[in-house]
Amino acid sequence: MAFKQTDLVRDFVFPLVSSSFENSEFKFIKLLGTAFLIGNQGYALTCQHIIDNSKDNSIAGCFVGEDTYWYGFQINEIEFHPFHDVALIKLNGGNWKSPFCLTSDKLWAWRDFYLCGYPDSVLYEDINNKDVLGNPLPRMDMVSIKGSIRRIIPRELNIKGIKGNRFYELSIIAGWGCSGSPLFEVKPNKSWEVSGIYNAQKIFYTENSFDDNIKYIDYNVGYAVTSECFYDWKPKILGKTVLEESQNYFT
Repeated sequence: MAFKQTDLVRDFVFPLVSSSFENSEFKFIKLLGTAFLIGNQGYALTCQHIIDNSKDNSIAGCFVGEDTYWYGFQINEIEFHPFHDVALIKLNGGNWKSPFCLTSDKLWAWRDFYLCGYPDSVLYEDINNKDVLGNPLPRMDMVSIKGSIRRIIPRELNIKGIKGNRFYELSIIAGWGCSGSPLFEVKPNKSWEVSGIYNAQKIFYTENSFDDNIKYIDYNVGYAVTSECFYDWKPKILGKTVLEESQNYFT
């Protein structure tokens, strides 16, 4: 049974994995992160740093079919943004569609957003999902999160592997594996407007001087590269800007 794209969110936001294709058969090796489709030609946006972590293995985008099996689509075309933690990839095969459209509009503090991705923390949570030898099998589940913008950071993050100089600081962390997830708003009868791409997170520890019994408190924040950094990017493999490609969306 071949994979057929539907209108489910998981058919537009998908996990990227290290993989192999032995005798044309897809084999999962490692979860890398998340990507999301734009336009109608099979192009998708994600983060450069997760592609850098592929360790020379083949990279595939994964989609779950109606038969509950995962289908891997190999990615051969990849291009990196010259200044920001953004990559454009091209899926092989299939007739693709997407509801996502990039926007150059800035989000400000307290603005709400949605985010969907594939965190590593749920990959092996089904302890009964094993192969014939008893080894645990991965089960990639998409999670959805709602958060808000804390502030805009107009500088480098000083996080290894993350390049760029303009980020949203977010009220939530999505978890490892969600890098590459779209930060978006749902517009009635319009596209889902993407304002950024989730790409990093931090846990901070701060000494509490008001209570000797509590030595440290911690808080978590996520980061997303803002769409204004890359919406006018014109990759060679695309031949037009990513904004222009994303305008081929469906409602």
